[in-house]
Amino acid sequence: MFCRRALLLVIGLAGLSVPAEVFRVLPGEDVQAALDRAAPGDTVRLAPGVHRRRLVMARGGEFGRPLVLEGEPGAILDGSEPVELRWEPAEDIAPGVWRCSLPFLPFLVTVEGRVVTMLREGKTDPAQVKDPEWHWPRIFHEGIGRSRWDGVRALGLYRGQERELLLKFGDLRDPRGLPMTVAPKAPCVHVIGAHRCVVRSLAMRYAAYGVLVENSIGTVVEDCTIGPVDYCVWLDAGAYKCTIRFNEMFQNPYAVSSPWEEGSWDNWKAHKTGGFSDRYGVQIHRTLGWHEVHDNSIHDIWGGIEDRGGPGENVGLNIHHNRIHRINDDGLEPNGAGEHCRWHSNIVSECICGFRVKQIKVGPLYAYRNIFFHNKEDYRNYGEVELQPAWVYVYHNTSTSRRAIQSNKVFGIGTPNYHFYNNLFHCQAWWGNSGNSVEPNWSGDFNVYSPQEAARGWDEDRTRAAALGLDRNSLWTPEAPGFRDLAAQDVSLVETSPARGRGGDLRALFGFAVPGLPEGANPDAGALQFGEPMPVLPRRREDVPVVEAGLWPAADDAPPLPWTGPNLLVNGDFAAGLAGWNAGTGCHWTEGDRFVRVTRIDGSTGMSRLLEGLVPGERYCLVYRSRRSTGKDMRIILRELTQDRYIASAQGWSGDHWQQTVLGFVCPLDAALRLEISPRDAGSCDLGAFAVYRAADLVWRLADGGDLPVHPGTTGAKGMH
Repeated sequence: MFCRRALLLVIGLAGLSVPAEVFRVLPGEDVQAALDRAAPGDTVRLAPGVHRRRLVMARGGEFGRPLVLEGEPGAILDGSEPVELRWEPAEDIAPGVWRCSLPFLPFLVTVEGRVVTMLREGKTDPAQVKDPEWHWPRIFHEGIGRSRWDGVRALGLYRGQERELLLKFGDLRDPRGLPMTVAPKAPCVHVIGAHRCVVRSLAMRYAAYGVLVENSIGTVVEDCTIGPVDYCVWLDAGAYKCTIRFNEMFQNPYAVSSPWEEGSWDNWKAHKTGGFSDRYGVQIHRTLGWHEVHDNSIHDIWGGIEDRGGPGENVGLNIHHNRIHRINDDGLEPNGAGEHCRWHSNIVSECICGFRVKQIKVGPLYAYRNIFFHNKEDYRNYGEVELQPAWVYVYHNTSTSRRAIQSNKVFGIGTPNYHFYNNLFHCQAWWGNSGNSVEPNWSGDFNVYSPQEAARGWDEDRTRAAALGLDRNSLWTPEAPGFRDLAAQDVSLVETSPARGRGGDLRALFGFAVPGLPEGANPDAGALQFGEPMPVLPRRREDVPVVEAGLWPAADDAPPLPWTGPNLLVNGDFAAGLAGWNAGTGCHWTEGDRFVRVTRIDGSTGMSRLLEGLVPGERYCLVYRSRRSTGKDMRIILRELTQDRYIASAQGWSGDHWQQTVLGFVCPLDAALRLEISPRDAGSCDLGAFAVYRAADLVWRLADGGDLPVHPGTTGAKGMH
């Protein structure tokens, strides 16, 4: 049984003395029992050694009295499944293939502490996939792409009906006797429905997730080593003002991880086209926002930090002072509404794309004082779908990639409210275009462009920018950028740098003070002002003033609802069955249930209904709950009928518990709106509690206390502290 001792917890702010307990758990003892017994203010402390367990924190703490799960030096939480892998040759599949029986889908497979690239059966099934290059029997014979096996190095595939795992190494290794682990799609630590939890000083490994946080206020993950895992920290629906700081996070893939290595693109395609897609150091997914993510080292993983959500979700993010290195895809990827979000003071290196500005829906998004090294691209504007007129500000960054700014699949209106100012670009070209993007129509000026040795067409780029009304006061210099030592990744400025005094007065140019501006009307261009040393990231904990875990957010701080007023959607909760809905053959409602199960059946069309009584031009929120989505593409769509285009869309949730999703939208001026539930492939999903509300006029609140800047296109927003 775990050891238990009492201590005195003193809360200075309230002048209270509250008895707390420390539960010390040895390897082999029941950590979950200690967590289930712990109360606010208590600590569950793992002794050195390997603790083979996946944990749930469903009990939380209080303001000033968090519930803490921590490890002593040498404590390891291992999320792998304790099964014996009995490998047998599978020469009937292809030479060098091995198989073993397994009763569950192993989402994570490691060998010698490195994560194997996994194929997804439905995306490589010859019966479902037209392209023979992506049929799994052919892949196990030939590998992936031109590099064949040099990029992926090994591949796994779980066959559901046969309940077997297939594995092949490119060098035809025999897996018998190799140290290997398998794990389902589950976290080492799952914080769900519990507030003010702290996960501290733990090594977590061999699980799909390190820490998964849902419906939690003020949870902190700090001083942990998380990896090898697929998703290091995942913040999901209902998470509010959480903090992720001073952690090391990695996946450690068996495949190549640097985008500069031979075969890296083939491994990228194996994940995207034939596998389970992206992995992340930090994923912020449709949360209530205002999270602090800082001073983390994220390396050797598919993606660095991404946020994904719609209007009213992931508001007020502060992503800063992180060191991102050797990423197979994007280092930093804002992919949401971007409302009052700050991504700044990070160093990003050796990625396909250092900072992808992806389909920002509202803004303002602020990207500043970031430094980039040895990426294939640094800043990329990304569309794929027609972009919204969102407000994005990119300023005082230092970039060293081949192209200063890249556009990829930017269609429709382009990026009219994007701003690129006061940046220092050491590049070969001003702009790159992939995916037939529209010409640049952002606002840009007071940048400094300094050529790399391989630069071509310098004068042509300058002429083209001028013809588009861009960079009229920018400096296009033939000189070196004036870095102290680029080869040593020190881009602090020397006294003779051409970037000195070349920046514009952004307060005057923008009409408001964006965050993070240096002093003076003529600052230096780039991330660092002359005299500032090259930063070392992540910073040492002892050098960074932080709020103690459990004391942020304030005791009376609750997340605001993004809607107001009554539900405008009659029978959205299915209390009257399917009345008011156009339902296909795959929609099943049972008497007494307040949800509907939508199943893909040949010829079925899902469900739909018109949204009536909405005021054109007004903002609204569509709210619904979903669970147990077994298909890979169960869509909930708001469709504008005149132009037949999406206004908003989302997916069903795959977990067993209900998850709420909120989609913000503006009612079109002269068009009808239709709500559609559309299963695109085999599978089913439970859906309920559909509602449409007027969007609330929220007073957004800044995490660190100051007033948010007032910017064009938004209302003013005041700080709360």
